[in-house]
Amino acid sequence: MMYRFCLSSLLFVFAVLLTAAVSLQAEEEPLGIRLVSWQPVEGGEAVPFSGPNFLETLYLEPGERFVLSGLESVALEAREEGSEVTLAFSEEGAARLAAHFGEVEGRRIAVLAGARVVAAPLVRPDAGLDGAALKLTIPWSGREALVLANRIRATAGLEEKPLPERPAPPPRDPFPGLLNEARMAMSRGDYGESERLFAQAAEMRPDVPEVVAGHGMALAALGRTAEARTVYQRVHELVTQAAENTPGDPNLAVMKAVTLILLDRSEEADTVVEAFIEGDPSEDALRAIRFFQNNLPQARAQLAAFVAREKEQE
Repeated sequence: MMYRFCLSSLLFVFAVLLTAAVSLQAEEEPLGIRLVSWQPVEGGEAVPFSGPNFLETLYLEPGERFVLSGLESVALEAREEGSEVTLAFSEEGAARLAAHFGEVEGRRIAVLAGARVVAAPLVRPDAGLDGAALKLTIPWSGREALVLANRIRATAGLEEKPLPERPAPPPRDPFPGLLNEARMAMSRGDYGESERLFAQAAEMRPDVPEVVAGHGMALAALGRTAEARTVYQRVHELVTQAAENTPGDPNLAVMKAVTLILLDRSEEADTVVEAFIEGDPSEDALRAIRFFQNNLPQARAQLAAFVAREKEQE
């Protein structure tokens, strides 16, 4: 199986590593805030911010950082989308905040611990500095929001709230790895191991033609032709049913033709191929079926070897 890592995945990994590295710093920094612009501004400052699952660059507007002195509590409330964090100040702390920023409603701010951005919320447009409280809107909920609120509490020297335990990850499906191991064993000629692994995979996915066919191929390679023929018959039944549901799939048509050849029903295989071509398939599908037609002699040679082994066992 091939795994593709997109850019967002790499950014997520980098953000996690950055957050972990920052958390190792032992020094305690005073909590402060700066206003944030969505785009670079003259005299501003670009700083990285690692959220729970992303990394972005913030553009701090020029001006002094306001130290959040007088912060008395941090409350968290779940909303329909995201959460609301309420920073409650003493009367003196709220007055200093209002004097420093003036109107902040609807603005995004950066909550800073030294040079590190702890959070980058949006001040709630309809209730920014409401009395002695600053209401902030964040796009996260659940555990992520609790972690963020605790980061603010910890930086301000307030007691952190207990976090819920992380849910246990779902059990890992062993099938993909098992199927890959079966194919690898087949490719290196270890047919006994391949048969054992394909048998287990077929028990897990008894209705997947490719998996059952792999078991039949391994049995045939071991010379267990009678068992292989029984398996091929099952593959033919599965493929026939699947082809009825997806008539334009060239892979199913090819697999159906191959199983018919291996079941010594070669003329029926030719009929399957011809019927598929007459069904006005797409250009790619037609190219695939033509490729199979060109390799029919090889398939029939495999049948001859299969039948010869079967006769030797009689």
